[in-house]
This record gives sequence, structure tokens and C-alpha cells, in this order.
Amino acid sequence: MLVKSLENCVSLDEAAALIVAAPRVHFNLEGEAGIGKTSIKDLIMEKLGSLYHWVYFDCAQKDLGDIAMPATNRELRVTEYFPNAIFEFQSGKPLVICLDEFSKAFRPVQNMLHPLLESYNPRLGDVPLPEGSIIFLTGNISSMGVGDVLKAHTLNRVTTVRVRKPTSDEWIQNWAIHNNIEASILHYVKETPQVFASFEDPGEENNERIFNPKHPEQPFVSGRSLAKASDIVAAREGYTHNALLVALRGTLGLKAAQELANSIRFQDMLPSMASIVQQPTKAKLVDDPAALMVMVYKAAAAVTSETLDPVVTYMARTGPEYLSLFFLNIAKSKKQHILTRGKNAQFQKWVIKNQDII
Repeated sequence: MLVKSLENCVSLDEAAALIVAAPRVHFNLEGEAGIGKTSIKDLIMEKLGSLYHWVYFDCAQKDLGDIAMPATNRELRVTEYFPNAIFEFQSGKPLVICLDEFSKAFRPVQNMLHPLLESYNPRLGDVPLPEGSIIFLTGNISSMGVGDVLKAHTLNRVTTVRVRKPTSDEWIQNWAIHNNIEASILHYVKETPQVFASFEDPGEENNERIFNPKHPEQPFVSGRSLAKASDIVAAREGYTHNALLVALRGTLGLKAAQELANSIRFQDMLPSMASIVQQPTKAKLVDDPAALMVMVYKAAAAVTSETLDPVVTYMARTGPEYLSLFFLNIAKSKKQHILTRGKNAQFQKWVIKNQDII
């Protein structure tokens, strides 16, 4: 049971809601590596719409010249600071500025960015931010031991909130399904929820799949590394099985790579999505329960509004349990519009029967 990682923390959705609802508060989002702190962009911009302009600034990789440069005003015989174009002051829109890895930045870079953190006169150099702009910071928790430190005067200007890891279901339904993550990885994450445990959780101190500050040099499972593993698995026809395992080990670590190999084996037993769409009543069926679970995730990740009907026809052949899981995974994901906009008869029947679990 995951306990500590869920206490005194917010989810990514909750963090986005805080940032949007209190724009004058500069939130500092702390969390473990690879959990999606910077991908919060989609959640924030979805709430704000096109009136705002997004700016991402990787503080740990920047120097002073990447922020602003002095320019000479010959008429007044003074110098002024002109913001770098990366900050998009020229867009004419209020900005949402993500200062990523602020806590790892060189001290002069932090000092130069500090005026952005003022509540009543945020500015860059001498140039005020467009009215209504939003600034927030991201970084890793200090217990990870990767160099994240903020001075007291910075901490007093920001509101620090701990962002927890997603659960396996949250990662699958809120992100992975609509980002074309390989079905074998979705199945692995569902069957092995410990991959989203925290090293701070009781009983997870020796979890070989996740980041551990005692062994910071080892690859580990995170949302970010799982997305990389998906690309490796998707291209597996281009190299040997041994090369696949070696690449996965270098991405996820030894234990997770070995465990994932079983899900990949089930994936290879399944028919292609093209054959399902073209011949839903004749495409190959498998009878292995684990392979059928991978099929559920494969279909949920790949289905579109145009292919819904043939995919549902095929999934109905796998049995009512797997068809129900297929519907449920989509209904709880951000792809739910595929179902709600369509008029698939089998889905309509399923909704009537399962309104209590949607």
C-alpha cells in the first residue's frame, strides 16, 4: 500500500488548478524525477485557453545572456536590460512562464530571475511582465540528493507544494492511452503498480524498479523513462531480442526490463490493428488471458473515432469482460470523446448497464 507518497501532496491536476486559480502566487512544484512536472503545460493551457502564451525556461541549462542583455540608450545615455526573445514578451499576451529546475540554476541566474517572483511588480530586468502573467517553478525534492536547493529569501517568495507520483491507473488513463504508449507497457504498469511507488513509501526502500538515492546512478522506472521504453518496444522488429532487452535495461533498469519482456511476448501474439479494422469479424483471436489484457490496452490506445465501430466489433468477440474493460479504460481517459460523440450501439448498451462505475 502506498502511503507516504500520497500524504501532504497534490496530484498534477491539483497543481495545475492551484496555478491557474491563484495567478499572483508563485508555486514551486517539487517532486521526484520523471513524474511529469513540466508536462503540466497541457493541463494549465487547457484551463487558460489561447489568450495566454506558454514559455518554458530550463534554468539549469541557461546563463545570464539567455535571460536578458544590456542595451545602450544613446539618447538618455543609460543602459537598459532587454529580455531574451525566449520569454516571448513580444507576443503581446499574458505569459505562463515555467522556470524549470530553478533550484539547480547557477546562483547568478537565480538572482537575475528573482524579480519575476515579486507579487506586485514582477519584471525581467526593467521590463514588467504583461498584466495577468503567471510564473511557477519546478524542481526535484531535496531528499533525492541531486542538488536542488533554494535560499531562504527565495522560499519566502514562493509557495512550495509537493507533487506526488501518479498512480498506475492515473498514468494510464490520464496520459499514456492518449499518447500512443505501447500496449505491453500499459499492461506491465497495470500489473505492477509498484513502478509508481516512492522510495519514501514504507516497505519500498528496496524496490529495485524505482529511483533510490542510495543508488542514484542506476536507471529507474518513471513516466518519462516508460515513454522512452515505449519507443524502443515499438521499433523492436528492427533489432534482435537481445538488443531489445539491453536497451530496456539501460532505460528502466534490470528488474523492470526483465518483467516487461513478458508483456512484450503477449503483445507479439496479437493481431495488428490494421487487420482488426479491415476485418473485425475475421481477425485472429487469442485465448491467453494475459494476452487479452494486453489487447484491451492496445485497442484503447489505438482506437479513433473513425475506427471505433470495427474495433468494438472485434473486442466483442473477445468476451464481455474484455469489451467492458476496453470501454472503461476509454471512458476514464481523455479519449472519452471518442465514445461520447459516437453512436455505437454496443457502447450505448454498456453505458446503461454500467452507469454506476463510469
